[in-house]
Amino acid sequence: MKKGTEIALTTLGLGIAVGFAVAITVGAQATNTPAPPLDQPKPVVEDVVEEAPQSVVDPARRTAVVLAVEKVAPTVVAITTKSPSQDLFARFQGRATRSSEGSGVVIDTAGIILTNAHVVSRASRIDVTFADGRSGEATILGVAPDLDLAVLRISDIDGLQAVEIGSSADLLLGEPVIAIGNPFGLGHTVTTGVVGATSRPLPTDKRVFQNFIQTDASINPGNSGGPLLNANGKLIGINTAIRPDSEGIGFAIPVDRAVKVAKDLVETGVVRIPWLGLTLHDVAFRGVPTQRTAPQIERVVRGGPAEAAGALPGDLILKINDHPIQGRMDLNTYLSGQTDESALKLTISRNEKTQQIELTPSVVT
Repeated sequence: MKKGTEIALTTLGLGIAVGFAVAITVGAQATNTPAPPLDQPKPVVEDVVEEAPQSVVDPARRTAVVLAVEKVAPTVVAITTKSPSQDLFARFQGRATRSSEGSGVVIDTAGIILTNAHVVSRASRIDVTFADGRSGEATILGVAPDLDLAVLRISDIDGLQAVEIGSSADLLLGEPVIAIGNPFGLGHTVTTGVVGATSRPLPTDKRVFQNFIQTDASINPGNSGGPLLNANGKLIGINTAIRPDSEGIGFAIPVDRAVKVAKDLVETGVVRIPWLGLTLHDVAFRGVPTQRTAPQIERVVRGGPAEAAGALPGDLILKINDHPIQGRMDLNTYLSGQTDESALKLTISRNEKTQQIELTPSVVT
């Protein structure tokens, strides 16, 4: 009995101790977080919104490319055109128009936009959209299909900025360039590269275009008509074409020619070309391995610049100011970029002998 009594007392003591400890713990918790009185409403928890700290861009990241893009982006437009569908089946289904994409750049704050002729050819409606979302309908001021240039005007948007015009006469091989455009309708897109070549010929199914800027900056469908810039953000060319059989090779119209043509189209609606006083036709030519055709003088106008220079019917024009000429269109392309009546050096082939003559064109008409 004594042993059993001791065990019972010990168990009772442990129970009292545990109960006491629990009471102390509960009391401590009650002291730390007192319950609100029954007649007091529960506090309303307000949402606390903390302002996110603004990120600080490392100045080293603001490269020349970044600065150039920031400066020029407001002048670049994405172009969407609608034109009558040539697909009879589509028209039968009620799809009478088709859409296409391109790019352009503002060259004058009066709303003058420069782009490619093939971007807006046969368009019944032309809409332009800026990087900030502003948009409007543009009208055509003039088109030069042979030079693949067109000038548009948009008049219902205020506060326009214009790109700074550079020069294509002193481009350096390997010089960094930037292309901005609307590839595949994706909107304003930036690509970079270098000048791969200058005065590069561009062969097509119908003719050989001369004096293009070659670059490896990505130029895709929809980039046509957009600006090619130097590292200072100045316009040096109008992106116009890619070679379908190659990768990483694009071409741009030199800005010196493009701006002169644009000025002509705005002022007169046509491209003014210096008059040489002769008529030409293209013939096959095999005297130079790299030259397949050449313009041949058909008639020399009496009293004109060509007669004064000693040109004769039958002469083949091979070069003008050391630029190879493949045909009449190439000659007109070169002359279209001339802004004055300076003397021109013509390399001709006469009786299978090469010689040079100097010709001063008359007043531009």
